[in-house]
Amino acid sequence: MQRQASNLRIPELKTLFTIPPRNTELHRALQRTPIYSVLVAGGGAVTTIQQLTDILNNLARRDLIAQREVNEINSYPWPEIQQAMEDILAPVSTSYHDLLVEEFQALVDGSVHGIPPAHRARPSSRPTLEIDPNLVRRFPAPNGRALRVVPVLALSTVTVQIGYRREIPRDNPILNPAELVRIGFNDRTRPDLRWYPGVEFLGEGVFVMMDSDDGWGFPLSGRTVVEWERALQNPGDYPPYVFRSSEQEELNPRFVWWHTLAHLLIRSLSLEAGYSTASIRERVYLQLDGARGRGGILLYATQPGSEGTLGGLVALVPYFHEIMRTTFDTLDSCSGDPLCVENRFTKGHYNGAACYGCLLISETSCEHRNMWLDRNVLRDNLP
Repeated sequence: MQRQASNLRIPELKTLFTIPPRNTELHRALQRTPIYSVLVAGGGAVTTIQQLTDILNNLARRDLIAQREVNEINSYPWPEIQQAMEDILAPVSTSYHDLLVEEFQALVDGSVHGIPPAHRARPSSRPTLEIDPNLVRRFPAPNGRALRVVPVLALSTVTVQIGYRREIPRDNPILNPAELVRIGFNDRTRPDLRWYPGVEFLGEGVFVMMDSDDGWGFPLSGRTVVEWERALQNPGDYPPYVFRSSEQEELNPRFVWWHTLAHLLIRSLSLEAGYSTASIRERVYLQLDGARGRGGILLYATQPGSEGTLGGLVALVPYFHEIMRTTFDTLDSCSGDPLCVENRFTKGHYNGAACYGCLLISETSCEHRNMWLDRNVLRDNLP
């Protein structure tokens, strides 16, 4: 086995976007560990700009923060600083699934009202997530439904590696899953706090969702959908670590539908706009409310030096009808057909009709290691 093969050492990564209300540079400045620790210890006791200035100057004298950070925070209006302190001190969900749903809801709301909201005064601190609702476009899909395409002018991502796994052949990998080797370390002053290596990037992206009824009410049908639902009802044939959360939503045919569309769009962007597939990453969203659900995808570029981080990705939004036409034209054809399209999904497998000729892309672009893909789900349920 090649030493660099990804199935030898599987990193456990978590990526999140900075979303409202903590989505400005002022919020980021106040969340610096020395400043945030003092604010938490004070329990909201800072009520005047002079109290905050005294705290910041004291931290600067102890070389815990730089003087320029003090000056930067003091340059903002006091009401805006107060609101930012309230935002960062508010409790945050610790569930990865809930955080993803919050991201999705923020993007859906931003596609209508904007981020920052167009009906409010714009903050003086530059936002790290920005959407202009006037730039949103709606394009017809093959069966008459409309897709909402939203340019995300700015976004900030934080990626953290929790650990890694080594796939070791076992008689029953379900009962004996690959153990997670954690690479974090405990804080010396706070034993309950654990640190992991991470990196923060700034970039841009394109958010895509169904337009009618805010994305709700697009039912799926077909033999392939029934097979995915059967696997969803009994996920015991899969080791738990292949899912990004305990919800195991990747087996939901709605998730498979959006994930398949994301890969096709990335490949179409590569053909139409000259992007390499490795330069664009994906994030697939799914929100369920009883029997109904809605989803969406965010295609983004954030890594330094990669293509698309200087406005080239959002500039494609007005021409997305051509990209979508290419996407759905290539859905019915694959160089691996008829073997590829006849590969029907069954419980216990990770993909249906998917191969390197049609759907599989660079694993650095796919958050799900090229799993949970099926052309037949999308072919049977064109929007």
